[in-house]
Amino acid sequence: MDIVPSPEHEQSRRAGQMPGWWPLLVVAILIAVVAFVMTMLHIVGHSWGIFQEGFVAVVGRYGLAVFAIIGAVVFAALGLGGIGGLIYGKEVDKDASTLPRRLGHGCAGVFLLGLAALVLWVGLILPLMDLPLLLDPPTIELLDPVATETVGDEGGSTYYIEGEDRDGVTHRFQVDRASMERLRDHPQACIGITGLPETQLVISIDWEAQSSD
Repeated sequence: MDIVPSPEHEQSRRAGQMPGWWPLLVVAILIAVVAFVMTMLHIVGHSWGIFQEGFVAVVGRYGLAVFAIIGAVVFAALGLGGIGGLIYGKEVDKDASTLPRRLGHGCAGVFLLGLAALVLWVGLILPLMDLPLLLDPPTIELLDPVATETVGDEGGSTYYIEGEDRDGVTHRFQVDRASMERLRDHPQACIGITGLPETQLVISIDWEAQSSD
């Protein structure tokens, strides 16, 4: 005689099972954690001139785009609040004595809106412009490339390789300190850089490239 489980037993059994979408959730969390770690490596490594090239740099740069969105939203909200306080403030506050304060809030609001636009442009728009090239990034031949170093106000340095391509267009890419020092100590007539031009990200460098001219 077959035993038919009761509805209560079947319901209890199903309640003890993990939902079918949980593997996707675990994978999404792992991807988010890895992306966050690489973003932090990209940010922290900037001061030491490491993690500015390759896969870590690409993932880190697009991870920064997420922070750019959050920052732009915060700046825009604060900016709109300042402008709104100037235009739509309470009637009791609209006397001559409060005009300097309200004008200050309005000017701060305009500044914050401009800052939000700048953060969006640098942090989000430029990476989006490079997005179509991400799976098949171009390789640019730089003729007579030079290595440069820019020292920030807080002492950190940013390292670049720049030069002109065969069409005379100047390109500048941010690189690791080791790459900058290699080119500085051993100048070359031509190198090939595979990277993303808008964000100046380098995926790989062909040190043995030969000019096709």
